[in-house]
Amino acid sequence: MIPDGDMPAWLPRTGMQWILDRSLGNTEWYGRGPQENYPDRKSGYKVGVYKSTVYGMYEPYLIPQDYGLRTDNRWVRMTDSNGIGLEFSGNRLFNFSAQPYSTENLTKAVYTYQLQPYDGITFISIMQQAG
Repeated sequence: MIPDGDMPAWLPRTGMQWILDRSLGNTEWYGRGPQENYPDRKSGYKVGVYKSTVYGMYEPYLIPQDYGLRTDNRWVRMTDSNGIGLEFSGNRLFNFSAQPYSTENLTKAVYTYQLQPYDGITFISIMQQAG
């Protein structure tokens, strides 16, 4: 996305969001990790193959918000306890996060006790800009 003209007060989220079956709670990725990392502070995280769970990637921020982004990924696998699931990959590096809460719940919650586990996993993928 390359903005042109006056910037809006709020930028819309760009990327893709899927709601996965909640049984796909095991995560393995080839990218930066193992902790959450963001484009503006990712250089301290090595590229490698990492494993976690959707609940293991939770970040207990004082005020609930989107969390758990992993950057510079080649692929990510979301699997069940038998190793069956989905693999996401692209022809460019991408970022992803996976959460047991809906985006709406994370946006509206003011306190962590207001987070309600979702009947699925919110998986968000954001393709990185070429260059």
